[in-house]
Amino acid sequence: MSRKARPGGRTPTAVELLPHVPRERVPAAEPVVRTPLGPLAFAAEIDGRPLPAVPDTLWRLPSGARIARWAGPDADLELLLTAYLPEPTGFSRVVTAAWGAVWHLRAHGTVRRPAPSVRLADPPPGTGSGYGGGQYLAALEITGAGHDLALTGEDAEAICRRAAAGAGVPARWAGESAAVEEHRSGWGEEYLWDRHALRWTLPDLLPGEHLLLPVAAAWLPTGPGDDDASALWAADLRLETILAAAGGGRGLRG
Repeated sequence: MSRKARPGGRTPTAVELLPHVPRERVPAAEPVVRTPLGPLAFAAEIDGRPLPAVPDTLWRLPSGARIARWAGPDADLELLLTAYLPEPTGFSRVVTAAWGAVWHLRAHGTVRRPAPSVRLADPPPGTGSGYGGGQYLAALEITGAGHDLALTGEDAEAICRRAAAGAGVPARWAGESAAVEEHRSGWGEEYLWDRHALRWTLPDLLPGEHLLLPVAAAWLPTGPGDDDASALWAADLRLETILAAAGGGRGLRG
């Protein structure tokens, strides 16, 4: 028996992002997040070939989140973008805005070295980036035009931990843990300082496998000191928090 298509003329499948949340198809456009330091632009390469900037399909969810999809013979890639409300911290300053993203790659054939990335496009002159990461966290702290912005995602160790837990990446990737800890895996996160960007090169996906990779960003006006990590703490969040915000659950901003 066929399933009834929801708004947008598509039939939901159990392997898409947030399959039980209704969505409305909107005109396709490059998915970006607007920040005071310029737009955050998202990109991906599959088998060494970059995907087009404009997706094949773009949907809007009731929460205001967006899901972009690029469809291909060997893989489908979805990108979820959503605002979220960070957890309170001990810092006196509150971030102006926070956004999360999730890449969702589904392999139909073998996918060689998928490589998603996020960068601050067209930053103001004088914008600088510094390392803000730690164990299980890849992070850039970016400053310019009177604002602090943190851009974060998972490092290779965190991805291996999720593999061991069977949470959103192939379980066999857990076997990469020792190589990752010894810095001989040949894959993982990369800091592109001159582009204010984070890039991940990931292991191959086999037919039927999928991966979920979260990213977050938060920003606020620069304060009087240089020791306030408000933006970094606000952007250090889990995959499930992003999905809950996009689905209209607790934690959504705006």
